Amino acid sequence: MKFIATLIALCLVLPVYTRAEASITISRKMKGSFITTVRGSSVTQPPYIQVIRSREGLEYTLSRFERFKKKITQKRIDKLRKKLANVNYKKNMLVCVFSPPMDNFKMTIKSLVENEDGSAIEAIVTYIHTIKNVRIPPFKSIHYVMVMIPKSDLPVILRAEEIVSSKNKKDTKKVTVTGRLMLLNNGIDLQLVPVVIKRGSKNSYYVKGAQAKPLLKHVGKVVTLKGAVSIERDSPYEWDLTVDKVVKIY
Repeated sequence: MKFIATLIALCLVLPVYTRAEASITISRKMKGSFITTVRGSSVTQPPYIQVIRSREGLEYTLSRFERFKKKITQKRIDKLRKKLANVNYKKNMLVCVFSPPMDNFKMTIKSLVENEDGSAIEAIVTYIHTIKNVRIPPFKSIHYVMVMIPKSDLPVILRAEEIVSSKNKKDTKKVTVTGRLMLLNNGIDLQLVPVVIKRGSKNSYYVKGAQAKPLLKHVGKVVTLKGAVSIERDSPYEWDLTVDKVVKIY
C-alpha cells in the first residue's frame, strides 16, 4: 500500500509529457516563377499549398502553367521537369507552395514539422510583397517553392506569415499637379489632365465627391493643385487625388 501511495504521489508531481513538434528532413529545395499573360498591379494575397505524391500529380500540376503559352514559361517548366525526373515517389513526395499571380513577391519555406499530436505536417512559410508604382506594369508571375521530403500519408497544412516591408507602410504620396480641370459625364466629379505630359506618361488625376464642388467654377481652366494620391489604384494611369490646397488658378 505504501508503494502504491508513493507511486500516486510521484504521478501528481511529475510534469505531463507533451510530444514536441518533430522536424521533417528536407532533402531538396527548388524555387522559381512562371510568367503569366496577365498584366497589372497586385494586391497582397497569401500563397497556397499543394502536395505531389506521384509523377502523374507532377504532370497535372505543371500542365496548369503550360496553358499560358509563353516561351520563357515553357522553358522554365521543362527545366523543372528535368530536375524532378529522378524523384522516387515510392519513398519521397513534393511539398509545393505557390503564389497567386503577383508582382514583386518573395517567399521562403522556413521549416516543415509534424505537429504535436502527430495528425499533420505543417509547412511554415514567410512571404513579402512589395507594392511598386510603375507606368506600365509587368506581366504577373506565379512564384513557387518546392521541397522534397520523406513520403507520408499525413495531410500537409500551410502556416504562412506575411513580412510587412517598411516601404509598404507608406500608402500615399504627395503631389503637385498643373492641369486643365474637366467635368466628367456624371456632372459631379472632375478630371485633372496635366498640361505638360512627359514622354511615356499618360497619368490623369480625379477629384471626386464633396471636394470637387468648390472647384466646379474652375472647370475648363488650368489650375495647380497640391494633394495626395493613394498607391492603391485600379489603373496604372489613373490616380484619385485628395486635394489639400489650390495653389494657383491660371
